[in-house]
Amino acid sequence: AKLEVSMAKNAPQGVRKVAQARAAALKKRAVDELVDARQALDKAGKEALEAAEARYNKEEAEHRQSKERLAEAESKLGARSATTPAERDAKLAKLRAIVAREGKQAAASKVNLIMTRNELAGKTEDIEGSIVKMLAIDHAMSHEETRLELEAMVAKERGEATAAEFRAFQLAKDAERAQVFAAEAVAHKNALTRTLLGRHAEILASIDTERQAIDAAFRLRCEADQAAADADRERLEAQMSEVIQAEQDAMQSYEYYRSMDASVDVLRERTLKACDQEMEAAASGDAILEQRAADVAAELRDSLYALAKKT
Repeated sequence: AKLEVSMAKNAPQGVRKVAQARAAALKKRAVDELVDARQALDKAGKEALEAAEARYNKEEAEHRQSKERLAEAESKLGARSATTPAERDAKLAKLRAIVAREGKQAAASKVNLIMTRNELAGKTEDIEGSIVKMLAIDHAMSHEETRLELEAMVAKERGEATAAEFRAFQLAKDAERAQVFAAEAVAHKNALTRTLLGRHAEILASIDTERQAIDAAFRLRCEADQAAADADRERLEAQMSEVIQAEQDAMQSYEYYRSMDASVDVLRERTLKACDQEMEAAASGDAILEQRAADVAAELRDSLYALAKKT
């Protein structure tokens, strides 16, 4: 499913929809299988916990009974009896050895029960974490689509800003030329006024030309100013689109960091518990339990180091 998501992200526009549909189908299948795994784990975990609890209750009851037998024997043998001190000491030593052995077995079964609970919780967290990751892929795909849309919008805004700036530049040039023409018209009118005092028609025509030139220059200057304002607006819109894109990227990075940080905290707690259980298993004297606890702790330590290195 992750591979299909990656392919969909990098696929051409025409193929992307098909790739996205295939990725969605695979993700649904993955989530369904994870849900099935969770249900199977719940059933198997319940059976494992019941077995571990039954073993612990049995070992604890036997330990309690052996202590009661030892106390009863100490009480009886402490009174007057036909046994010799050596026989009494031998019987008590045997009972104490039984109590010690059954105490270790009870302690080992307690550690086994705790480990079984923690392993079940860890496996449940792994499955739920996988489901969360699948949902994160959905979010990432949505973010990627948004990012592509923002990139297209930024490119469009930049193009429009560049075109607006070019139009403003051209209009400014036209306005400058119109102003020069207007100035020439004013000078021409003034010259005619001085030299052609009696020829009113030519003077009026010159005045009309002057007025048109001034009006054209004013109009072009207004258009140039408006075009410059439009260019500034387009440039600001492009910058705003870039800011929105940067905010989206920053939020995505922060969400990824936060999820990784939370994963490290959870895994650290599991590792610390596993290390405590490793020491308790070593103290129990049960070689099989001790090896099991050591393997679990080593696996969790390796996972924690790898995740911490990634963060």
